[in-house]
Amino acid sequence: MAHAFRYLIIVLALALASAALSAAVPRSEPISVRFTVFSAHPIDGLGYRSATGATLPLKFFPASRSARSAYNGPSPLNFVDAASGAVVAEAEVPAAIREPLLLFTTLPAPDARGLRYQVAVIDDSVTKLPPGHLAVVNLSGLKLTGTMDKTTLTLDAGLNAPVPFAAGASLRLYAMSRGTRVQSFSDTLKTARSARLLILLLPPARKGALEVQSRALSDEPQPAVPVSGIK
Repeated sequence: MAHAFRYLIIVLALALASAALSAAVPRSEPISVRFTVFSAHPIDGLGYRSATGATLPLKFFPASRSARSAYNGPSPLNFVDAASGAVVAEAEVPAAIREPLLLFTTLPAPDARGLRYQVAVIDDSVTKLPPGHLAVVNLSGLKLTGTMDKTTLTLDAGLNAPVPFAAGASLRLYAMSRGTRVQSFSDTLKTARSARLLILLLPPARKGALEVQSRALSDEPQPAVPVSGIK
């Protein structure tokens, strides 16, 4: 029961984040994107459906964004079980977002349409998250404040504005419990200054605990490649 409850918290947090990170768009509006995917828990046997109806494979990595995939077609972007061909997830990507990061989390049970995953959409372009900057996606369900060296941070739910960071900076975050500030997260940023860093804060592993789980995704941005004409 506790395991299912923790999954439910993550799903609700991602649902709220998805609403905050992406505006609703008409299902027929065409999109042209180069996207990456990530899940805090392993996902195998998942592909995405191209505009021509072909199923193209996806590979999730445990500690980094996936390789970038291209899609040019109507929204939503559909993800299918490679074995059965059934649509098990979908992502509504606003037309203005060209390089989304799609965050997957497994639903406790399939919904009425048979979808098994919730997908949150983040604008992961270099414009939104430049090299040398850190952004935090707070999906922990906790109100967090803290410091990164001399920079004071207050983290809202969902994606927070990027801030410059230096390699070796100390990031410490705290939650309040019965009027007392309790450390919830601590890390030393070892990523190169030329990279981008995205930290995902997830709910604590135990109900009632304040120490959040986390995933740190870093990358060195590559020059943009046009996606027009890719199906």
